[in-house]
Amino acid sequence: MLLEAPYRQLLIMVSAGLVVAGLGWLGHRAPERRHGWRQLEPSAMHWTGLVLGGGLVLLFLYVRLFVGSSRPDAEHQMNILTGLIVAFGTGVLLCGWAVGRVRRLGFEWRGTCLAWRNGRQRIVRSVDDLTAVRTDALGLCVLSFADGSEVKLDKYARGTGELLERIASKRSDLLPPG
Repeated sequence: MLLEAPYRQLLIMVSAGLVVAGLGWLGHRAPERRHGWRQLEPSAMHWTGLVLGGGLVLLFLYVRLFVGSSRPDAEHQMNILTGLIVAFGTGVLLCGWAVGRVRRLGFEWRGTCLAWRNGRQRIVRSVDDLTAVRTDALGLCVLSFADGSEVKLDKYARGTGELLERIASKRSDLLPPG
C-alpha cells in the first residue's frame, strides 16, 4: 500500500475538488478570437456529459453483450440494464445535439455587436436593438430584437454568463425587476 486509507481518501477528495474547480473556471469565460471577438463554445459540462456518458453506455453494452449474469434473476437484471443503456444513450445523444447546436450557431460578440449564423446567413445585431432577454421553457436564454428576430443561446455554453453580464452592463433596462 502506497498510502494508508485516510490519506488516500483525502487525496481523492482534494483531487476531485481541484478537477471540479478547474472545470468551473474553464467554463466561465469565452476565449478571445480574432480582432477581439469572443465566441460561445460547448462547455466542459457538455464534453464531460458526452465523453463520460458515452463511456458508460459502452461499458453497459459490453456487460449486456459479453458478460451477462448467472444469478437466478438474470433476465430481470438484463432488462434493467437495457433500460439504463437506452436512458444513458438518450442523454449522450442530447449532449451531442447541444454541442452541435452551439457550434452551428457560431454566436460571437465584440463590444456592442452581436453576430451569429442562421443556416448559411450571418446575422449581425447591436446590443442597442435588444428588446428582451428571457429564459424559455427549455432553459435556453432567448435574446429578442426590435425587428422581431430572436436567437436562443444555451445557458451552459462556455461564455454565456460573460455575455449576459456584458449585456446587463450595457442595457440595465433589460434586467428583470428585483
